[in-house]
Amino acid sequence: MDIYKKFTKDVGIVGITEIIMKLKPLIFLPIFTKTLGASDYGVYTTLIVTITFFGTISSFGLGASIIRFLSSEKDKRILSSKFFSVCSFLSITSIISAFLMFIFAETLANTVFGDPGSVEVIRIGSLLLPLSFVTTFIDYFRIRRQMLTFSLVKLSDTLGSIGLAVVFLLMGYGLLHVIYAFIITKIILIIISLILILKDIGLARPNLMIVGPYLKFGLPLVLGSLSISILNVGDRYVIGFMMSSVAVGIYSVAYNLANVLLFFLHAIDTALLAPLSKAYDESKMHQVKNYLSYSMKYFLMFSIPATIGLAILSPVIIRSLTTAEFVDGSMAITTIVALSNIMYGLYLINVSVLFLIKRTTWSASLVIVAAIANIFLNILLVPVLGIVGSAIATLICFTGQFIAASILSAPYIKISIDPVFLSKSIAAASLMGIILYFIAPKGWVNIVLAVLLGAGIYFGVLFLLKAFKKTELKFFKSLIKRQEVILD
Repeated sequence: MDIYKKFTKDVGIVGITEIIMKLKPLIFLPIFTKTLGASDYGVYTTLIVTITFFGTISSFGLGASIIRFLSSEKDKRILSSKFFSVCSFLSITSIISAFLMFIFAETLANTVFGDPGSVEVIRIGSLLLPLSFVTTFIDYFRIRRQMLTFSLVKLSDTLGSIGLAVVFLLMGYGLLHVIYAFIITKIILIIISLILILKDIGLARPNLMIVGPYLKFGLPLVLGSLSISILNVGDRYVIGFMMSSVAVGIYSVAYNLANVLLFFLHAIDTALLAPLSKAYDESKMHQVKNYLSYSMKYFLMFSIPATIGLAILSPVIIRSLTTAEFVDGSMAITTIVALSNIMYGLYLINVSVLFLIKRTTWSASLVIVAAIANIFLNILLVPVLGIVGSAIATLICFTGQFIAASILSAPYIKISIDPVFLSKSIAAASLMGIILYFIAPKGWVNIVLAVLLGAGIYFGVLFLLKAFKKTELKFFKSLIKRQEVILD
């Protein structure tokens, strides 16, 4: 199969997975909150955040490391040895993390959790740390570009555990059985994934001595991940401190709506890193540049109209989801944060070059600086501009990240943006936005119809403006007809 066709189909598979994952809260949140109650639900959410925090630290960034280092490995025996060496190291670190969480359960219960009665939940929940092994196995399927298996395991991990938890809750059980549901699901998926992996590459003797380069690559990414968390929540803390919880609520709703754009980014980013690493290690620089250029082009192709559509429809969408008090300022915040996400997407595509040349300290430094700058700008702008100032701070930081990543990556691989396509995309999206503004849909049915109409108008205008090359049109047709077409 043509490599670009494979990549495009992988993006499609991951995209469908992302859509399903985004619908998860709408389905399960009402059941969780109504059956657990506010107190137990608070303990549950704090446990998940705590597991994520400990898991990020104990992983040492090795998930990204194996994608970067093993994607081009063709010898299955060597691949097996290196992969299971990393797995052995992670099993040790995750068990140590679980042990520490178990030992300090009472301290966590009385401080972070704010519920002395949550000790047993924390101790049982600590078992989820070594069972987070399933994430490493999911990364294996990314390495091998088995994206259908990757998506099925990822969906099963999330939907299976929550689905089983819902069954337990509806049977009258409580929070402990929710944790049991997560444990049972992960054990089953680890067994299934391990069988599939062993069938593919067999079991070679692990050697912990070879993990060194992987740690050197991955450790900066841990700092980057923690800084991203600060970057994502720091503005909420500043707003809450300087304004009120009401302002935080209004800002968060609009912010989360604008994050719909990240769906396009996650689909591309998840499918991109493995084939990109493989092409780079094999010195196929033409393929590398094509992967990056087309990723940027198609990210912009979807994110530009999505930004304009969200800007126009955000008030009616938020009014349909919440109450009238959340609508005030929603259009400005959603628009600015959506633009910020475009900048963040362009940053991630450019920072992929630093990932290839193994300069993860550079990418981590960019995130750390952005996180600090975001808090500083929030402190300056929120007292003057309110929650809109916080959105502007986010836009400034993400734009700065994009510019810095572009400058750092350019000497190694220059990623080109097609200015003609960009102008046509903006023109088509603007026309779509004008029509949506005058339609002014109300109610979910009309909103969905307006979105479909807007998509039709946008792509119709792109086609009339001849925004796509003939080879691209043939390529998209070949996805359906299963023909081979090479993108130049």
